[in-house]
Amino acid sequence: MNQSARLPEAWNGCPRCRGINAHLPWNTHLTAEARHDARQRLVRPMVQDLHDWLRAERARMSKHNPVAKAI
Repeated sequence: MNQSARLPEAWNGCPRCRGINAHLPWNTHLTAEARHDARQRLVRPMVQDLHDWLRAERARMSKHNPVAKAI
């Protein structure tokens, strides 16, 4: 299986994540709190998907695997 096909949406969405600032009015009329809330709503699901994927991958590895230790 192609490695990129196995990656979660959060991983594949990294360019989208970097582009969040380009698509939303972070520096215009929103307060700091509103900008924070918007970032949390947009980014949190991507980070959670990546976290879940990392935990699943780690569970499949030996505890002695250096990659598992890094995760």
